[in-house]
Parts: sequence; structure tokens; C-alpha cells
Amino acid sequence: MTARYGLSLAALLLAAAARADDGRTAPHISMVSPQGTDLVIEGVGFGTADIPRIFLGDKELSVQLGNTDTTIVATLPDALVPGSYSLLAMMWYGAQGSDLAAQPFGRIRLDRTEVKSMDRHPRYATFEVALGVTGPKGPSGLAGSVGPAGPKGDVGPKGDAGPAGPAGPAGPAGPAGAAGPAGPAGPAGAVGPAGAAGPAGPAGPAGPAGPTGPAGPAGSAGPAGPTGPAGSPGAQGPQGPAGVGPAGAVVFFNLTACPDGWAAFAPAQGRGLVGAPAGGKVGGTVGTALADLEERQHSHVAASHSHGYNGTFTTSRAGLLDKMGYTCCGYDNGYYVEDTMSDETRGSQHNHSVTISGTTAASGAAPTSSASTSDSMPYLQLLACQKL
Repeated sequence: MTARYGLSLAALLLAAAARADDGRTAPHISMVSPQGTDLVIEGVGFGTADIPRIFLGDKELSVQLGNTDTTIVATLPDALVPGSYSLLAMMWYGAQGSDLAAQPFGRIRLDRTEVKSMDRHPRYATFEVALGVTGPKGPSGLAGSVGPAGPKGDVGPKGDAGPAGPAGPAGPAGPAGAAGPAGPAGPAGAVGPAGAAGPAGPAGPAGPAGPTGPAGPAGSAGPAGPTGPAGSPGAQGPQGPAGVGPAGAVVFFNLTACPDGWAAFAPAQGRGLVGAPAGGKVGGTVGTALADLEERQHSHVAASHSHGYNGTFTTSRAGLLDKMGYTCCGYDNGYYVEDTMSDETRGSQHNHSVTISGTTAASGAAPTSSASTSDSMPYLQLLACQKL
């Protein structure tokens, strides 16, 4: 198995090198992991032109459908002996349907002439994989020499600039810093004896003003003050454009003729307008309309009537002294007469209470004076128009 596999592998790798200039990413296996009965192969450049062929040692594995350019899933054979195996993956590029896929691995014959004449191109990748029981870790091999640097790839096209992000909100203002602490007070000196008061010296010149200290933090806003008195009304603004009312709307105009789309509303001419009550007749009229600037006269007649009256009256005090010609007091025909109010209870001074009632005679009908319309209802004439 090893001799035949080694010769075949050399031929395959030679064919892969012959197609290395086709411009595609060379296939490369980065990881092989058994997952149950599946063997998952991961890497790049696998190609999707046809179903790849996977060889584990000298056995070709069954490849499941749905492989991608980066993942191939094959089915592990039954009763696989644990150990290390060389895995060979053969991928396809180009048109499908070549007879090459039907050839057994041990009989593949590929040279430069045959590969160039095919409709599709095989590419190969190998990987050493351990399956089953893992043995002890072997010693580390010597570090290989650094391979030559690959050619620099072409610069990709410049991507579109992303949209500018929205501006973040302004952060809140920080609080005002606290005032620094006051320095400690020096020790008080000993109190000396009080000296005699000297004469007051002349006032010295005013010293220069010290620098302005830093402004303190702003205090909190005070409560809102009371609302001021209302201002005087402003001048009347210009008249706005005419609005559009619904059909049937009645509007007064200070014009001699109705505007376009309106017609004179005859029922309102010479009449005052009132709102119709619920269920009332809209457009109904009462009375005779006024003529142009008419000053209609009218009067009222009071019906014939009478008045009833009823009341009690007290007469004034009788002046007997004056009547009798006396100046003080005395008897007159057997009556004792005094002229003081305090003695009236014992004298002849007195008054009377009288109660009267009745009905006046009928007055008859009486007309009032004549009045004009403007006395009770001054009016202004405007043109009433109805929206058509």
C-alpha cells in the first residue's frame, strides 16, 4: 500500500503544481476532526465544481453532499484500526462531467499534457491525521527553515466610507468646586497695659483696591415673580385673506357687492339675525323689514286702570295755648291747659291716629310719547352674502 500510494501521491502533487498558475487559491487543509461516524475536513480552496474525492490511507471514503469551499464531510469506514493516517483530498476546478472522477485512486495517471487537455482541473491537499487511541506525545522535531516570503498580493479596492455617526449629547456641567479652607489663626499675643490715648493722627491715604476675588457658584433660581399687568392692546393687524366657507354659509361683508362665489342673502336685508332654537324653522322671519336707514317710530298705550290705597296716619300735637291766647297755663272752659311737653299727660295737649283706605277712580287709556328705532336699537348696515 505504501509504495503504490507514494507513487500516486507524487504524481498527484506534480499535477497540482502544473496547475498552480490558474489564479485560484491553492487548497489547504487546516484541521481534520472525527465527529462520530463523520470525518470533518476544514480549510480553504476546496472548490465546488464537483464532489471531491477523499482517501484515508489506501481507502477512499464516501463524501457526503453539501460540501463547500471551506468544509468537506466524509463517512469513516467501519472497524477502522486506530492509528495515524495520511489523508489525501482531490478537489476539482472548471467544468463538471470529466471521466477523471470515475478513475480509482491507484490507477490515476496524470501528466502535464493530460491535465491541460481536460475540461476541469484537479487540485490536491494532504494532512496527517490520528484516529482512535492517541499515543504518547513524541519529542518535538527540529524547527524547519523559514520558507521564502510569498509574492505580495494586489491591493484590494477601497471600500465606501461609512456614514458619519450622530453627535453625542453634551455632558452636564460639573459642579462648582468648593472654596479652599481658611488658614489657621495665629496665636494671640499677651495683652499689654493700656497706654495713654494719643492725639488722633491725620487720615492716611486710601490704599489700592485689592484684586477681585473669584466669582462664587451661581445660586439656585428664585421663585417666579407675580404676573405683571396686562399690556395695552396692540394695533389692529391687516385684514387676512378671505376664508373659504361651506356652501350655505351666511357672512356679512363691508362691500357694495358680494365677492365671487357668493350671492346676496335677501331674507337678511333690513332684519336683525337671531339663532334658531332646537327644532325651530331656519330662515323664518317675523315682522316687516326696515327700509334703507329707516328710523321707524312707535309708541305704547296704557290701559284704563285704578289704584287701591290703605294706611294709618298720626296728626300733629294740638296747639291749644296758641288757640286760646294763653302764654303759660290755666283753665279754659273746664280744661287745664299747659304748654310744656312734659305736662301733656296731665294737660290738654294731644294728637290723633287716623286709618284710611279706598280705591281711586279709573284713569282711562293713556298713550305714551312716540320713540324712534335708534332710541333702543342703534344699528349698522352691512351686506349679507350666502356661499354658493
